[in-house]
Amino acid sequence: MIDMKRLVIILLGTCLLLSACASGSSESSKDVSGEKKTVTISVTMKDRFLETAALKFEETHPNINIEFKENLSLPSGAGDGAIDLNKYVQTVTTEALAGNASDIIAMGYLPVDKFVQKNMLVDLYGLMSKDSAFDKNQYYKKIMEASQTGDGLYAMPVSFSTSAMQGKSDLLEKANVSINDTSWTWDDFKNITLKVNEKADSDYSGMISAFPEQMLYDFIEENYSELVQPEEHKAKFDSKMFIDKMKQVKSMYDEGILSNGELTDLDKGLFTDLNLSSPKESLTQLLNPNTLLLRKPTESGTFRGGSFNSYSTFGINSKSKVQQEAWEFIKFLLSEDMQSSPEMSGLPLNKAVTEKELNSVKQQIQDGQIELPDGSDEKLLDERIDLLKTFLEETGVNIEGDMKIKSFALEELRTYMSGQKSAEEVSNLLQNRVMTYLNE
Repeated sequence: MIDMKRLVIILLGTCLLLSACASGSSESSKDVSGEKKTVTISVTMKDRFLETAALKFEETHPNINIEFKENLSLPSGAGDGAIDLNKYVQTVTTEALAGNASDIIAMGYLPVDKFVQKNMLVDLYGLMSKDSAFDKNQYYKKIMEASQTGDGLYAMPVSFSTSAMQGKSDLLEKANVSINDTSWTWDDFKNITLKVNEKADSDYSGMISAFPEQMLYDFIEENYSELVQPEEHKAKFDSKMFIDKMKQVKSMYDEGILSNGELTDLDKGLFTDLNLSSPKESLTQLLNPNTLLLRKPTESGTFRGGSFNSYSTFGINSKSKVQQEAWEFIKFLLSEDMQSSPEMSGLPLNKAVTEKELNSVKQQIQDGQIELPDGSDEKLLDERIDLLKTFLEETGVNIEGDMKIKSFALEELRTYMSGQKSAEEVSNLLQNRVMTYLNE
């Protein structure tokens, strides 16, 4: 997970340069008149997955042409990347406000809530309800629900990653520690780390992180809806809850429960943050019998579901004249054909594809194409497959949020974790910056 987290942190650092955003039926996808229609798609950069999807879609929909509008060239350095990303946000927002944006918009870097407030996106639930060929039950329900803005779905996730935690089961057993991962808290995490080191005569950190502000940043992402209510122009970064969390994390670093480190240092942590981003890789990294797969601790001891990050999300411009055709393309991205594409990054939103890929891994193991780790057997394999399926069904906490607000948080949290400012100073500064942005 640290590898991906490092990428996210670096990207968000550059996002400080972003300017605030400006204060039919499924069977009728073909044009009966025979006139060819064009569906335009605004993206930062098109990738091989989208290019392949467009080609396949056009083969089966000869009256529809897919045209990509790229707004971000491959950066030569971090600075160039920040400028180009800023260009995408500004360009697409300006186009949408003027009513001439592309038919489909990649929403990953855009503030969905602000677009919804200005009625610039279509509620996809409306299109689904008219489409007898689309079955919502084929997809991860909680992922879709967590992607809503209010009661509507305006940005459809195509694939996602989720996070969990893995622990060293041999050390936990040696210290006679059992974990109820549906109710454990970060205080439990701290106490367990201290107990294991005492009983097992070891000096492990609870977890190694690449950045000292990482856990606070994760906390904001996983509790974003409680900390920020954009529709009501409210934020709670000056709340006791947030200040207490800042102090808790800082104290765990000061006490050595949490430590900074590189990828090579991961084995020095009793627990490891685990990124699940493909069915095959997720399963194979769970087959070590000395690895315990755990739900992550929470603040209150109430597990709400695993957190997830969408790899790509797409919305439909409310001013588009080809909304039905645009929906047909988004629906095609969710089909088994495209969701099973090796060119797609992330876990499939389509549950049947995940099921098939997990069964394929099991078959490869049975055929000897994939070797089980020492101490592992088919019983453990079946247990881990069932556990992974449960994890994915439970996943339902969207960690996206507004990139601009998260970049504010990242900047201020760095000053706190480095000791430059107090928790109270940082919380007040962050609250003021976020409120100014929300009221623009």
